[in-house]
Amino acid sequence: MCLFFITINRSMTNNKHKIDYAEFYITNVCNYACTNCNRFNNLNLKGFQKWQDFKDEYKTFSQRLDIKEIAILGGEPFLNPDIYNWIDGIAGLWPNSKIKITTNGSRRKDQKLLQMLMHYQGRVYICYSCHDENYFEPMHNSIMDFLPNSTFEVIWKTQ
Repeated sequence: MCLFFITINRSMTNNKHKIDYAEFYITNVCNYACTNCNRFNNLNLKGFQKWQDFKDEYKTFSQRLDIKEIAILGGEPFLNPDIYNWIDGIAGLWPNSKIKITTNGSRRKDQKLLQMLMHYQGRVYICYSCHDENYFEPMHNSIMDFLPNSTFEVIWKTQ
């Protein structure tokens, strides 16, 4: 089962419930073992969700819910081999939603990711989360070397 978290604003639009924020968890796998992981993915959990297995359920959700902002989370979402189908699928079902992918930034220099960011510019954002200060500087430098300087804003979150 794919887990998700929602924050509800009780207003209705076009016979749909309006939701301010939803989180879709697509994997428990993480390649780091940060001691203060707030998702407990430092416990060497296994498994990921395939878009194909859940797309009909998400289509039903999209017919009932308008979501302002959607977060794709894990573990590390980019370790899910089906991540690009998740991005395209969610973007297609909620064409007016802002999509934020929270990542530890370990899968850097991913050309397909860069192409998708450019395709969905203004709709899909990458939020780099660094649970351990030891990872921050190497990750930051690698990401800044990869992203075109004038095109993307980099948002950092440290815990």
